[in-house]
Amino acid sequence: MEIILPENLKKYGDSLLFECNISNTFLHEIANENIFLSDVLSAWSDVTRNFETQTSSKTILWNNKDITSNNKTFFYKDWFERSIKYVDQLYDYRIKDLYSFYNICYIYGIPSNNFLKY
Repeated sequence: MEIILPENLKKYGDSLLFECNISNTFLHEIANENIFLSDVLSAWSDVTRNFETQTSSKTILWNNKDITSNNKTFFYKDWFERSIKYVDQLYDYRIKDLYSFYNICYIYGIPSNNFLKY
């Protein structure tokens, strides 16, 4: 089954939005006056919030209302395309701290000129 999504959702990860912890305010912004899309995303967000479990170690990094920069969620398409999706992918459990930027570049093939995104 193919999901048909509006073109403006590509910059937020397309169907990834259905997995993210998104605020309703942000959902209305990205729906861009499309009331139907806004309602669908809000309803999906409400349903998934009710089914979340405390045991999940997979916190999605992108578009997450609890992870912000300058009070805004973010989505780096180039990082997502390199399979970075979850917070724990940036965490080094050996030293119990986030990977350094240089380690992330090495592990995921991120160009070293992306330091400001880090």
